Amino acid sequence: MYIKINKVSQKKSKLFNINITLNILLFLFIFSFSLIFSSCDIAKNILKNNISQSTHKSTSASNESANSSSTEEILTSNSNNYEDNSTSSANDNSNIINNKTDSQSNVNNSKENSGENKLIYLEITSDEKSNHFEHRVANIYSINLDGNNKKLLYSDINDKYDLGPIFDISPDGKKISCMINDGGRGAYSALCVLDIEKKSLKNIVEFDYTNGNGDILLQLYQKPIWASDSKYLAYELISNPYSSNFRDGGIFLANIETGELKEISLDVGGASLRSTMFLVPEFFYENNKKLAAAFHPYYQVKKGDKNSGFYSVNKSLNSININGGSVSQLFEASLFKDNGPEIITSFNNFKFSETFKEVVFQVLGDFEEDGDLWIYNLDKKDLEKLTNDINLREQQPNILDTNNNNNKNNFIISFVGVKRYGTVSNQIPSGDIYLIYSDGSNLKKLTNYNVGPSKPIFSPDGNYIAYLNSIYDENFENIVSHNIEVVSVINGKIFIPVKGDFIDLIGWIK
Repeated sequence: MYIKINKVSQKKSKLFNINITLNILLFLFIFSFSLIFSSCDIAKNILKNNISQSTHKSTSASNESANSSSTEEILTSNSNNYEDNSTSSANDNSNIINNKTDSQSNVNNSKENSGENKLIYLEITSDEKSNHFEHRVANIYSINLDGNNKKLLYSDINDKYDLGPIFDISPDGKKISCMINDGGRGAYSALCVLDIEKKSLKNIVEFDYTNGNGDILLQLYQKPIWASDSKYLAYELISNPYSSNFRDGGIFLANIETGELKEISLDVGGASLRSTMFLVPEFFYENNKKLAAAFHPYYQVKKGDKNSGFYSVNKSLNSININGGSVSQLFEASLFKDNGPEIITSFNNFKFSETFKEVVFQVLGDFEEDGDLWIYNLDKKDLEKLTNDINLREQQPNILDTNNNNNKNNFIISFVGVKRYGTVSNQIPSGDIYLIYSDGSNLKKLTNYNVGPSKPIFSPDGNYIAYLNSIYDENFENIVSHNIEVVSVINGKIFIPVKGDFIDLIGWIK
């Protein structure tokens, strides 16, 4: 069951449409959301909770010994493997294990192997059989970390509409959230779920304006998020994004099985939900009874006395009940200014640990300004800086949400450390892959590329981290190809199961 919008109605609830631009020359689908609206301030209308900001955790704690020998082994064993590559250039793979036979041997001989964990990735190719623009084809594959057992999970070669963008794998590892669109003016699109086992695509909500006047009346802002039970998706809608009547469209829950849609009715102290709210869901918590959502107002970009555009940036993280009600503020971005960048351009990438009730996220400054990971405890309302390397812009956290054996007070976090100074790395979100405990201890560098790796994702068993590695030309001016690579957290060995021009890492499944 899904909702279909065939034409513009007089009802306010149907004043929505979607505009998605798919860049066929790049491996990534770019979800265009150039939105028009004036600056607004909802912070005054949101109930604020008391929050204690602790002094930041020094990464000098990385020299401390772990409480658990097995956890310590993961981050410190065979440390020479990490140092051997330190003198290699950013794109010199001479010291990287990339032979399939050797990779398979290393996997089998490692202390713990990947079991049945498989990588999921997207590849964009072309085929004369495709009726898409320039015969473009989007394929989703699964593959073992040794590069064997490659299987096609889904292809849009015979579909009417383009597949993309691809969002996230569900927590149970059985489905993938994504979009389909007409690849042109955005007259048709749909939020979908791909069933990995059945290899079938299901429309959850459909936006069809093929018979309309071409006006864009709906925008899906950023990406939907999964509930921990994999039964629901939560997302924000934006209405009339390319007109003077630009407004927030509210937060919705979609039942994956039935297709039922439910708007969350929010009380914001008299503020108009359809004009000033702009809350995007970030994660579910408290057994899926609550949502954490980021408030993201819009600001004008001025050139002289004329408006040349608009931009949006997160200003606070807030709590809402999925059954509706008041909105309360957890914390706001102004708290980072004393121990963070002067100009905050990125306050996002929230990763929530249900086990520890803590959320890890990035705070980045403008251009070469500093950037760090922070951690917030929902129960204690403590906010602390997790990383503190003045030479790196730490970002893109991913968490292993389990107790570290005997070390019950910590979980492990992977992240990308991007060099703060340089001609390339300070302009692109790639650097090297690092590990750290949630208390700021046992910092460990896993790769030595300097530029290239991004999007680290833990395997379900926690023994490996997959990441996308962008390979640059000798002048570091253009990306010439991509690898999907896997690094062992046990011994630092690197495997390269996938190489290609237009590929993107989606995640892991069991």
